[in-house]
Amino acid sequence: MEVITTQELSTQLEGLSQTYTSQTDPEDTAVVNYTSGTTGTPTPHAYRQKSLIYYAGMKDLMLDLSPEDKAFTTSSTGWGAGLWGGLLAPLVFGIPAGFLSGPFDAKKALEFIDDNDVNLLISVVPTALRKMVDAAEEMDQPPQIEKANYTGEPMPAELSRKVEELFGALPRSSYGASEMTGKVVLADQAFPDFESRHGSLGKPLPGNDVLIVDDDGNALPNGEVGRIAVRESDGLKLSEDAGLTDEDGYFWSKGRADDVILSSGYTIGPKEVEESLEKHPKVAVSGVIGVPDEELGNRVKAYIE
Repeated sequence: MEVITTQELSTQLEGLSQTYTSQTDPEDTAVVNYTSGTTGTPTPHAYRQKSLIYYAGMKDLMLDLSPEDKAFTTSSTGWGAGLWGGLLAPLVFGIPAGFLSGPFDAKKALEFIDDNDVNLLISVVPTALRKMVDAAEEMDQPPQIEKANYTGEPMPAELSRKVEELFGALPRSSYGASEMTGKVVLADQAFPDFESRHGSLGKPLPGNDVLIVDDDGNALPNGEVGRIAVRESDGLKLSEDAGLTDEDGYFWSKGRADDVILSSGYTIGPKEVEESLEKHPKVAVSGVIGVPDEELGNRVKAYIE
């Protein structure tokens, strides 16, 4: 494997920038991401070249990036949060970003963090953090990080405290949904003097009108559970996530608003699992539910006859 220094790479990139002329337009399609899960046909969402500009305004408010950072994500780059938040957002500011291919291995992740002086965990799913906590508890000295950003599923307050205790950084949420044009609308570090709260989704990022609504789209008061939604110029965008706001305006996740099972950050449709089971000649009928699981968030459980 050829190894080059940062200075050599900088010189190469400078030469490339002098000879390369972009043939793309800000409105051109850059990446097509598909919604995760198994509920029906995956929905494509096209992101334009100018989408990366979005992170320029969010650098300090959402991701708290600095030139000295070294980032690492546990998320797949086939997922929007892994690709945009975990990989492209750091790279657009010249910050090294790493990830491991293949099935997630908590021990290897911790070794990578330690060997490469990673100080920023970004777009990490809480399920992965839970496994990293388990692996870290078996170490004499777990690697220390300065900043941790998570997404994809709710973060139990107890797990959040454990992450901070072991790794030295309070994990902070960034929340968005494909239904909300794919952008992050809530963050648990929205302002420089923001008081983060263990397990909270945070507050709306500037320019986002986020609210909790009932099934008819009516805004709900603090403390009442409804669907998380964002009001945009072309109407109200409803997520499939349930949540509530507290008296201080913080948003808190209450799981999924629909009937899908959220496990390890993935949405799983019970109906499709049932249909697959019932294709077996010895299965007459089945029923699939999600049951709480400390490691996965929820585990799929099937009843068959």
